[in-house]
Amino acid sequence: MIRKPEMFKEAESGRFKNIFIQILLFFTVFMISSTIQSILPTIMMLFDMVVEFSKIGMEQIDNNDIEAVLNTVMAAQSTRPYLLVMLFVTIFGIIIPIIFCKFIEKRSLTSMGFKKKNAIRDYIIGLVIGFLMFSAVMLVNIITGAMKIDGINKNLSIISIIFIVMFFIGFVIQGASEEIMVRGYFMTSLGSKHNMILALMISSGMFGLLHLGNPGFTFLGFVNLILVGVFFGLYIICFDNIWGACALHSIWNFVQGNFYGVQVSGLTMSDSVLTASINEKMKLINGGSFGAEGGLATTIILCLSIGGLLIYMKATGKIVKENNC
Repeated sequence: MIRKPEMFKEAESGRFKNIFIQILLFFTVFMISSTIQSILPTIMMLFDMVVEFSKIGMEQIDNNDIEAVLNTVMAAQSTRPYLLVMLFVTIFGIIIPIIFCKFIEKRSLTSMGFKKKNAIRDYIIGLVIGFLMFSAVMLVNIITGAMKIDGINKNLSIISIIFIVMFFIGFVIQGASEEIMVRGYFMTSLGSKHNMILALMISSGMFGLLHLGNPGFTFLGFVNLILVGVFFGLYIICFDNIWGACALHSIWNFVQGNFYGVQVSGLTMSDSVLTASINEKMKLINGGSFGAEGGLATTIILCLSIGGLLIYMKATGKIVKENNC
């Protein structure tokens, strides 16, 4: 059994015990957060539509014009402004669950994993581990011929580097928002009142389901997202704070899109240090249009990482006999 860490014990002060109520509340908190996050991107999209329609003239619009405008607006969502806005608005995925835990559940911030001790050290370690893990995914792809690094991005410039830095800051926020929402809040709420493994599996499954709307979503991508959730969840449990998992999540996403130049869960990033190309005949390994997260190379590295973490947890007493939990 997994030994319950201190942050889970602190979360026992939470008001809600029934597992179905906890799941319902999670959906509620998530939907409130998502709705607020969608406001600015929606305003941007509507503004673009108005601009495009004004170019045509309302009296001349036909079905072909409407389709062309919609395609133009959809294409704009892959540009720098949209991508950066979509990353930065995820700050509400941090704010909303913190408000809920603090004022509704009556939980402390430390019960969500916000511990001061070794926070900077654990965050830096998480960045390093996350970089190495995704680099290992790329190595498997390269060795198998499923993907190749084309070299330094030919479009790399001072402006691109500035945007890459901005994307890194955006991913720091975005990665933290998902970890705080799904694991700092939801997993600890479940694990504080119920079986730890059950909490880990439910939160990991939910993490996979929350990405159903991503472009190019596949069943293997879904499996890999669950495995990612299991690894991040175990990492939080092992080190009894959320800092390392936030760093892992952020650098995992950033390195994919803005360093190696591959798609991030179906999304194409506009600026990257390197560029990579995939072998269309080996989509099972490289993930195809969903990106590396949808491929067997990621499955292999995640399984090895989970196995290694479990071995470490057993060696350090984090996994014990049931009567010692």
